[in-house]
Amino acid sequence: MLAQRKINGGIRGHAEVLSGEILSLEKATNETGASTIEISTSEHVEATLLNAVAALRRTRNSLRPVNKLPPELLSHIFSLVPGPARGHGSLGWTPDFGPHAIAPVVDLLPLLAVCSRWRSVATSSSFLWSTIDNRNQHAFSISSGYRPVRGFLDVHISRTSLLHGSSIPRQPFELDTSFLDLLLHDGHRVRELFADVPAVFLRVLMQLSGESLQRCILFLTESDDVDSVRAGGPLFRGCTPKLKSLIIKNVLIIPSNDFPSLTHLILECAGFHLYEFPYAFSDILQFLSRCPNLEVLHLFALDAGHFRDLPDGRVAAPVALRCLRKFSNEEVVFDRTRDYPLEYSGPGFRRAILEHLQLSPDCLVRLSTILPDDLARTLRSLPFDKPLTSVYLTGYDASSSLVNGNHLEWECFALMATDPSRHRGVRIDFQMPGMRYGSRPAAAALDGAREVVRDAIRTAPLLEGVNELWVTPPANVLLGEPHSLLEAFPSLTTLVLGLSVVPITPPSTVPGNAVRHQEPLSALEVRNDDPVVPCPKLHTLCVYVAAEEHVMQLYATLLSRGEAGHPVRRLVVGFYRPPEHAVLELATGLAGLIEDFTLLRPTDPCPEDLLWVHRLPFVCRDSSERNLYWPAWS
Repeated sequence: MLAQRKINGGIRGHAEVLSGEILSLEKATNETGASTIEISTSEHVEATLLNAVAALRRTRNSLRPVNKLPPELLSHIFSLVPGPARGHGSLGWTPDFGPHAIAPVVDLLPLLAVCSRWRSVATSSSFLWSTIDNRNQHAFSISSGYRPVRGFLDVHISRTSLLHGSSIPRQPFELDTSFLDLLLHDGHRVRELFADVPAVFLRVLMQLSGESLQRCILFLTESDDVDSVRAGGPLFRGCTPKLKSLIIKNVLIIPSNDFPSLTHLILECAGFHLYEFPYAFSDILQFLSRCPNLEVLHLFALDAGHFRDLPDGRVAAPVALRCLRKFSNEEVVFDRTRDYPLEYSGPGFRRAILEHLQLSPDCLVRLSTILPDDLARTLRSLPFDKPLTSVYLTGYDASSSLVNGNHLEWECFALMATDPSRHRGVRIDFQMPGMRYGSRPAAAALDGAREVVRDAIRTAPLLEGVNELWVTPPANVLLGEPHSLLEAFPSLTTLVLGLSVVPITPPSTVPGNAVRHQEPLSALEVRNDDPVVPCPKLHTLCVYVAAEEHVMQLYATLLSRGEAGHPVRRLVVGFYRPPEHAVLELATGLAGLIEDFTLLRPTDPCPEDLLWVHRLPFVCRDSSERNLYWPAWS
């Protein structure tokens, strides 16, 4: 508390001269020559921290104003000041990306303006100034004055910084020559590059040395002379031996470099449904073949790029990516409700890329968003060598989709299948007919699409061994009749089912065609007029109910299965909210029909052995792995 009061007092004491400090900052910057700044190395940083720890031990248990702390300790504190966020949150679209995320620049201006001693400590430590942030009108001039003579540089630039401060793009682009000269002169020291730039800037990137580059994000925008730069060629003089993470948003160039160290790659083609893509599909394959150590590969909207010579079936040798542990391909969602409807490009790119990539059998795959008619072929093209055992079905939920981060869109569902013993799996997001597409009345179209999805799952060798199924309330419509998806899982032994709190009404259905909210349980009943027993091996059922009708349907389902010789052995019943006394008594009576019965109170957790999270591979549980391209598997 005393230290905090001292800090506040120091800030108040210098508030009167704050304007003068800021005005004199540029003068102090010029007076502090780069040659007088101590060179930052890992050894120097380690020695600095050791000195700081030693100084701290000498002053242990003594109250001391922050202003009196040793310079080494102050310098270390300054290096940690602003970094709570990761990625470029202000831009909205830049995600964290595995262990190679690009962090925001350290903003030291408030520290420099507090007092002359703080400014002296900050400007004497060159490792505080390794980032050149040229995304606003002040940061570049300040950081340039303290830039280390040697050592790594992290460069963040945007299109406005290349246009002499103007936020309005001009044609032709007038690139800031002083900044470009800096990049070309010190390019061999650039470790991290974030560039939101016009396409003409690609010429500079081709000349920039990449021998030290480890992380790179390129957000390329169109310009009048874009055709002059739409060509394959080497980036960074063809020399990127240390590059580990590469993101290219708006693929205006497919680099011809070899990337021996590249482990994380994102290619995004957003906006190219308006343009003719300049590359053939073989160009993408050749690019990926030059990245032999890829661990994470995300392709976004490349189907909208309209590659030339897109094959239907394998026509070339597959590209082996044996180190790949995560692969995703996301397509443009079919939507006719917009003022400018999104053009559906078809499944051609997805089919081609799956048939020409040789993935590890232990790779995790995410495919989004496909139409029901192509689900069967997609399941057959996946690389897994043995069937998966656990499936989770969920759908768009307006109340929670943004919260839990599963990134499902309206009228879309997700099928997630895993093999807990080998930490492998697939997530397929598929779009059902409704407002956004569908030529028939919505109810009939939904029934037909559900039949197609059921048949695709039932005939897929990859899913023939599924014995565990989780279904969330938004996906109840998939279990409805006719053509319930439960018919696709004949080997099912365990079902965890969350029933809808309110009756389910498919999008755009006419009154009278609403699906009954107890229908998922009805699909488990054994009927006298139907010789087929749904899920004949089912012995464990966990149901979360929300209404008396659910409990009554449970009675009917359990009795019919017992009479048919296929009884449920274990039943777990839970509630979304505290039930009425009559409903609780009714549910308690289910114990007389079951060998192993558990009634959960609303605050009781689900039994550990019935939790979906325990069937997920680690990279699907770890929140640090999530980003725009790899959402939560829940």
